Amino acid sequence: MAERVASPEARGRLREALTAEAVADPGRWERRMVASVDTDANRGLQGLTLSQAAVERGVHPEDLILDLLHEERGRVSMVGFGMDEKDVKRILAHPLAMIGSDAASVAPYGTLGQGHPHPRSYGTFPRVLGHYARDEKLFSLETAVAKMTGTPARKLGLPDRGVIAAGMAADIVVFDPDTISDRATYWEPHQYPAGVRYVIVNGVVEMDGDRHLDRRPGMVLARGG
Repeated sequence: MAERVASPEARGRLREALTAEAVADPGRWERRMVASVDTDANRGLQGLTLSQAAVERGVHPEDLILDLLHEERGRVSMVGFGMDEKDVKRILAHPLAMIGSDAASVAPYGTLGQGHPHPRSYGTFPRVLGHYARDEKLFSLETAVAKMTGTPARKLGLPDRGVIAAGMAADIVVFDPDTISDRATYWEPHQYPAGVRYVIVNGVVEMDGDRHLDRRPGMVLARGG
């Protein structure tokens, strides 16, 4: 892919297509943020929109996109802004809706803290509990918890997960319902949520407040019937 992007013929076709997209959707490049890159040379572009990054480089956004794909050998990711809050609320509140996240595993330190990930990596579930359940009153706290634990566990066929009961795996998050909230933002994503006291995995305390104990009690789960 990187070689094709470097080809004048292929690059010309790609640039033409990208330009057509921008013409059809003005403001498109303001709604795309450079999330992570693989090289130090482009690290300063993380957290900038494509429009901002293009100004920084003195090139058109379409050329910036193709340059990054080539320079990073494809190892570049972005965050897109295209959600409508009314749609989010309507879908979340539906009785059949379950809540999960496709975020990557990250940390505010070391190698995993170098990128500029989507804030959902840190804030998905606290945002549901704090913003949507407590503040927006979209559903009860109990419903919010069920949408993230017991209901998806049943749907995925994980018979010993998702509820607190005798004989079940002790996967437990201890939090304060009055203060839990997401603190990660698009511009400062590496922030743990507020209000979480403990995270217990398979009966072992793995997070004590903001302190990661590095006990690694997790395991690969096999789907049940």
